[in-house]
Amino acid sequence: MKKHAVRLSGKAGRLLIAVSRLGTTSQICPKDIAIFGTRSGLTDIGRRQEHFQAVMKRYIVTGAPGAGKTAVIRQLEFDGFSVVEEAATDVIALWQAKGIVEPWTHPEFIDAVVNLQRTRERRADCATDLVQFHDRSVVCTAALADYLGFARSQNLQRELHRVTTESVFDRRVFFLKNLGFVTPTDARRITYEETVRFELIHEQTYRDIGFDITLIDRGSLSERVKQIKHWL
Repeated sequence: MKKHAVRLSGKAGRLLIAVSRLGTTSQICPKDIAIFGTRSGLTDIGRRQEHFQAVMKRYIVTGAPGAGKTAVIRQLEFDGFSVVEEAATDVIALWQAKGIVEPWTHPEFIDAVVNLQRTRERRADCATDLVQFHDRSVVCTAALADYLGFARSQNLQRELHRVTTESVFDRRVFFLKNLGFVTPTDARRITYEETVRFELIHEQTYRDIGFDITLIDRGSLSERVKQIKHWL
């Protein structure tokens, strides 16, 4: 791969690498700059990035399908917090665009979600925020596999081991209770009764792996966001 014009951006600890072969500009973390060589001042930037990564609190926001999680994540983003998007919904949308009507009926769907979650989490390492919210995590994917009756793949088990041994996420998980109903979508074809069943499996999976559940009760969007901010 050809490399051209490495320059510092205005954001602390971020670099822009112009990749002529792709005709695009991609953002990478300072910890990756060894691939491209060294330059005066880059070592200090890498150290600052490592400092941010060490102090950053990564919180998981999750819940059963239709619990209002996406709205909460959007509000947190509008309030200035760094967020990492959910993977499963995007995998479903992509597979459906390819003609697979119900992606979740295929065992390989689980690994596709795991892989996208890992990719997004690692890209988010570049962020210099002190607090970051993740829309679901690989633990949710493990709960989904259990709910669907799929064996946990080696890929899924490795990722569970990594995020727990490396303490990627804060132990406190914000778990949104269901709203008492479910609004169907192309990616959410589940009854309310099924949602309640999944909710129980979901919560227990987090507890079994060692996370502490902070339940976010039903309420208005502002009330739920306020409950989350109370614990920061």
